[in-house]
Amino acid sequence: EIGSGLVGSEMCKETGTGFAYVSGDDTYHHGLGSKLYTVASKDNLWQIAEEQLGDGTRYPEIRELNGLTCNVIRVGMQLVLP
Repeated sequence: EIGSGLVGSEMCKETGTGFAYVSGDDTYHHGLGSKLYTVASKDNLWQIAEEQLGDGTRYPEIRELNGLTCNVIRVGMQLVLP
């Protein structure tokens, strides 16, 4: 489902890192990233971008890479980071 984060734990051999987001719905979304981040309580995309990427304004990259259509994230969701 788009925006649900990663499903399963199979490594993606086509990426250098092994991390990818793929959605096989009517529209195809995918993204290759450098690492995984598991959403914790009280996280938001700006904060994750700031802490993990060094710049909060990069949060749209996380949205796009993970096929998110809004800023809603859930605790335990795994996000691919650029």
